[in-house]
Amino acid sequence: MSEAILLQRQQALLKALTASASEAVGLMPQGLQAVRGGGAALAEAVLARGLQAYRLNAQVLADKVLAQAFPRLRQVLGEADFAAMAWACWRLRPPHCGDLGEWGAVVPRFLADQSGMEPWLPELAELEWAIHSLERWPDDALDPASLGLMATAAPPDYTLVLRAGSQLLELSGTAWGAWQGEQSPREDVDAVQLLLWRPRWRAELQLLGPNEAAFMRALLQGQSLEQALDAAQRSASSGDAFDFGTWLQAALEQGWLGSARLLARR
Repeated sequence: MSEAILLQRQQALLKALTASASEAVGLMPQGLQAVRGGGAALAEAVLARGLQAYRLNAQVLADKVLAQAFPRLRQVLGEADFAAMAWACWRLRPPHCGDLGEWGAVVPRFLADQSGMEPWLPELAELEWAIHSLERWPDDALDPASLGLMATAAPPDYTLVLRAGSQLLELSGTAWGAWQGEQSPREDVDAVQLLLWRPRWRAELQLLGPNEAAFMRALLQGQSLEQALDAAQRSASSGDAFDFGTWLQAALEQGWLGSARLLARR
């Protein structure tokens, strides 16, 4: 069986799982419609039983898959509500590839689209998905030889590349408190800037000040070292100037850096 035919059958089965029993008869892929021979009523009854088994399995699978990626969200919502959310998400935004580890990417947007949803819940989901995704990235390591550029190239001509998969997120204080395990997240706390990177096999998180966040955001956007330094200085509050030497030492100690890279001349 070709990959295209297999994909068509999988998509047809997904549609049938969320359809009524009568609609499902026409949606089932070829090869699963043999029960039609006994008449429409019998076909509908047999398909209803079969599809119910598939649905129950899909419900369990949806809950299990998303629970692995969103453990804190599951704790906040409670097991029953989380399972209901997972099944609703499966029905409205089902998986589109065989790797179910990729499916959870739809959850933050799915939550944000729900009427009356607390705004910090999609943020919490976004943070957990960023952590989950980062831990699935290929391994990366510092290229120490590339750092020689820092002694030979001018700041406008090169950039510093953070570890593969590194991200910078801005979260409300409520979402951050929920991720830290607060039982009753407060709404009167300031937003936070978070760096996510993976020096080893687990994702790490670091709270950043405004100037550090501006500097690292510029690097993640591929801007030159000079542009990143300018961004950091513009974001520095009074008496809190950005110290590149201190930052570089921390970057090497914490494993934030991947390499230095020359930029294309314009």
